[in-house]
Amino acid sequence: MWKRFIFGLIAMLAASFSVTSYALEWQKDGAGWKLLDNRGSVCMEEWFYESGKQYYLDASGHMATGWNLIGDSWYYFEPDGSLVMDRWIEDKYVDYSGKMLTNTRTKDGNYVGADGIRVSKYEAVKPIEIKYMRAHMTKDGWISPNIYFINSSGKTISSMTFTVTPYNAAHDIVFCDVTGCSTTDKMVSGPFYPDDADVCGKYILSSDGTVTQADPNSVADYGKTFDNCVALDKIWHGGNISTYAIVGIKIQYLDGTWETVDPYNVIKQSY
Repeated sequence: MWKRFIFGLIAMLAASFSVTSYALEWQKDGAGWKLLDNRGSVCMEEWFYESGKQYYLDASGHMATGWNLIGDSWYYFEPDGSLVMDRWIEDKYVDYSGKMLTNTRTKDGNYVGADGIRVSKYEAVKPIEIKYMRAHMTKDGWISPNIYFINSSGKTISSMTFTVTPYNAAHDIVFCDVTGCSTTDKMVSGPFYPDDADVCGKYILSSDGTVTQADPNSVADYGKTFDNCVALDKIWHGGNISTYAIVGIKIQYLDGTWETVDPYNVIKQSY
């Protein structure tokens, strides 16, 4: 009797669960596919993983296909809804997470612009173009390198971190008695605005070693102006320093994005 009672109880519980629970289920309507969760509700604005593939349900609850802007990034989904990762989609590239890359170099050596479209190496816009570096004596007697550059990224740069190494006249690395090392990182704050060909001389180096943004209407001698300048003050004492080399550059943009660039691709010959 107890066995019959236990089996009956199990059957009743199983029947009740079958009524109140749902399996994940795809449903199609005139606009595409929707996914119902285990409560029978339509999934919206969320990612879904199935059989090793990723899908996205948009604000209407439909499975995303083609190009979609999710948050601040563009993603591409196949006609079956699966996310495309780490390959070219026509002339645009999506990384390992599926995000479309912009203003950077892809892992196969190509370059994509602000709109994500591939450009040739002759048309590629560099994030910055360093025109030259030169040293100046600060008002308290220290030597400091000035880095003159053009912000050609098309975006406002909030800060840049330069990794700089000093050399002596024999082209040997000089030990820094100020920082306690030879190569050091120095971050400088902007904003550094994109270059405007119609405005000559956005920044000017004052006689006291400070850098200020110039008013083009009040500049008398445009030969003393430049597009952008960074003065890395008080890094090394000037006794045995002959020249400097930039061995690393990291750019932080005003929109919160950043990139690391190869200095050998942006530094031009001094003139």
